[in-house]
Amino acid sequence: MMHSHGLRASSVAAASGIVTTGLVLNLDAGNSASYSGSGTTWTDLSGYGNNGTLVNGPTFSSANGGSILFDGTNDYMSATLGGSGCDRTTFSVDWWTRPTAVSNYDQLILMNSSGTAGTYWQGFTFTTNSLGQWSVGTALFTASATETSTSTLFTNGQWCHVVISFDGTTMKAYKNAVEVMSASSSVHSSNFVLLQVGAGPGFFQNTYFDGNLAALKVYSGKALSAAEVTQNFNALRGRYGV
Repeated sequence: MMHSHGLRASSVAAASGIVTTGLVLNLDAGNSASYSGSGTTWTDLSGYGNNGTLVNGPTFSSANGGSILFDGTNDYMSATLGGSGCDRTTFSVDWWTRPTAVSNYDQLILMNSSGTAGTYWQGFTFTTNSLGQWSVGTALFTASATETSTSTLFTNGQWCHVVISFDGTTMKAYKNAVEVMSASSSVHSSNFVLLQVGAGPGFFQNTYFDGNLAALKVYSGKALSAAEVTQNFNALRGRYGV
């Protein structure tokens, strides 16, 4: 059951100064227009209506302006990316997170082209590997699969801004506006129509994320530049003391 941890501030300013070009999903638990503090709907502020659905009772925390807490047991969020979905050839995913406990194959972000949760045909996935390092993959479980791990680690209990950008050739990862990975990556065969946070597909489906997610943005047809990553980082960093 959804419930609130403590009292939420009566007014939280909407994030200003974020990059809006190509923005097709904008979830912000620190904005009451996006999440009221209760219920299962996390409203998309991009204007495209790609609302998220919270499953199995993720809870709201009022700390740091507001975030959604996933329990690491069975909580996750799912959102359908309407229209033609997210462009598989050029995209970016941007989020603020605070892991409680990172473990092997924790599934943080997944986008697939089937529109069905729990399928193997992953267009894009962000997980942690057996060392707790970031692992980013495209077109997994296909002949053109690509997966790259970085030496970058999450720190349990600390807020972190993560951005993954893909320009059709190169996948880049940023932690707190610092580039930590750049690698060639394959292009998935179809646009992404389903986004899932906190749980993976198939034999990874029981590797749930344990921690907070405060804000999540998806850009279609837009690979954020280093300057734009910094712009988004600066727009919200004050909330999280980073």
